[in-house]
Amino acid sequence: MSKKLRFLLVLAFLGLAGYLIYPTVTWYFLTPEDMRELAMGTREAIRDYAQEQAVADRDELMDLISDEEAFDGPLPEKYSYLIPIAKKNYKMINEPLPDEWTVRAVCHAFNEGAEVYNEIEIYHKDQILELKALKEKTVQLGLDLYGGMSVVLRTRPLYIEEEEEIVESNRGFIGRTWDSIADWTVDLFTPDEKPVRTFESDIDRALEILNNRIDKLGLVEPQIRKMNDDQILVEIPGPEDPERVRAFLKGKSTLAFHIVDEEATSIIQRYTANGGQIVDFRPAIDGIIAPNLKVLEYTKKDLYGVDQFIGYMVVEAEPVLDGRYIQNATVYTDPTTARPNVSFYVSNERIVKNGVEDTVQSFFGEVTGRNINRMMAIVLDDRIKAAPVIQSRLTSSIRIRGFDAKEANDLALILRTEAMPVELEMESYQVVRATLGKDTIHQGMMAFLIGFIAVMVFMLVYYKGSGIIADIALLLNLILISSILSALNLTLTMTSIAGVILNIGMAVDANVIIFERIKEEIRLGKSRAAAVDAGFKKAFWTVMDANITTFIAAIFLSLVGKGPVQGFAVTLAVGIICSMFTALFVSRLMFDFTTDVLKRQKVSIGWGLYK
Repeated sequence: MSKKLRFLLVLAFLGLAGYLIYPTVTWYFLTPEDMRELAMGTREAIRDYAQEQAVADRDELMDLISDEEAFDGPLPEKYSYLIPIAKKNYKMINEPLPDEWTVRAVCHAFNEGAEVYNEIEIYHKDQILELKALKEKTVQLGLDLYGGMSVVLRTRPLYIEEEEEIVESNRGFIGRTWDSIADWTVDLFTPDEKPVRTFESDIDRALEILNNRIDKLGLVEPQIRKMNDDQILVEIPGPEDPERVRAFLKGKSTLAFHIVDEEATSIIQRYTANGGQIVDFRPAIDGIIAPNLKVLEYTKKDLYGVDQFIGYMVVEAEPVLDGRYIQNATVYTDPTTARPNVSFYVSNERIVKNGVEDTVQSFFGEVTGRNINRMMAIVLDDRIKAAPVIQSRLTSSIRIRGFDAKEANDLALILRTEAMPVELEMESYQVVRATLGKDTIHQGMMAFLIGFIAVMVFMLVYYKGSGIIADIALLLNLILISSILSALNLTLTMTSIAGVILNIGMAVDANVIIFERIKEEIRLGKSRAAAVDAGFKKAFWTVMDANITTFIAAIFLSLVGKGPVQGFAVTLAVGIICSMFTALFVSRLMFDFTTDVLKRQKVSIGWGLYK
């Protein structure tokens, strides 16, 4: 490989490293702490903040409008984000753009104050949500660095009782249509067996559900892993809030299909419009709806992803299908319409209902067959998320259509994960104070800086001019490690920091081996170019052998180890790759640069050696 190509390759890697590490640097060093805390909060908190800021900015703008001089004056810089929107509005009404963007000119582009308020709120919302998205691309701080809670959950299997009825699950959007595709049957149990869920797979599903509940708690990414056959360890960095953590971890989502009673829904809508109250899923006044019905809230997510109450719907109390019987929910593109659809399967387990034994598919098909053209509500945690219309008899393979890609992916995710398959019992929890996290960060960073500076000073003192090359390679190695860890969204713990510190020594070790080889060649009387070339060639396999064996050990440790051990192993493995690149590739390029471009004829590589 030519020197020019190697130089361009190094520049490309540095550019990529800068791109990957930018989110971490921006988040931890350029973002105010109060904004970071807000971005890590719940979406309800983000909504409250955006609305409060929008009210304050709107009132300030109204004050400018009421002042004739300010009204004709230039638009304050803080409102400059309104100018691009105003330009679009001017084009829509076919008016020329103003020469100067005054407060009057900008306000003229909007029909009313409410429209301006909406744009201001969207601006503040997007600011925080962009920070929230940026946080997902950064190196995370673990429990020992940030503080938080360590919770141990004990799991208990759910059994399908003999007289259990079909219950629970799934979601979509009101007015969607469903189609039956084809029969797909798998007998999981013989008629004389009691259907019992596979406990091992249910624990794995519970882990996925807990991970997908992260945003409900609004905390830094938790570490959730299985401890043994019936325990789950959850480590949650962030502010202490035991009550919210208990609700988050112990809450058992229930996902169910219910037939909608449209006539009773109309009655309840009139009842609540006249001030009627709903208590425990029933109207406060008896006799308004039949005993076998219940009233549920219909909700829809707003711009912030927060459920908003839309109205009440009445459904049959007995569910049509239990979410535990849903399998393989996926998103695919309809070849005819090119629109995303969601498909899932209904399992064919045998159950007993009303004294009759049959398969889940048979019961589901019978109920949906006699309710064609009626709405079927998709209920999650006693809230209706959608009410599609049944178009045909449904049995095993179901398709849901009529929404965009994001809606389809959200629906498939809920179908797969929202219904908790096991009972969770909080066995213990331990609060790690934030002050401990600060102390740990300080000690870890001090250890890292002292070790880093000490190594750099040693290389400068012992290897003189060549030590500068080693130190530059060491800095590049650190940048590359940080960028890769940031791209992997790794959770940084004290053991991970230890892995980085160990890599500092290993990175320098490769340079030491190479430099000592070069010194041997110089003592034999070779020129600078020949000594450098021979030194790198002879040291190559020595460096490779030492690093490859350590890399193999790190890989196995990352696969077998858990938690902090795994973090250490991953950091070590990444550091080994980066150190080999900087020692064998970057250092050689810098030696060649000083030889060919700077025309150096001698090598400053140690005391008593300068040739």
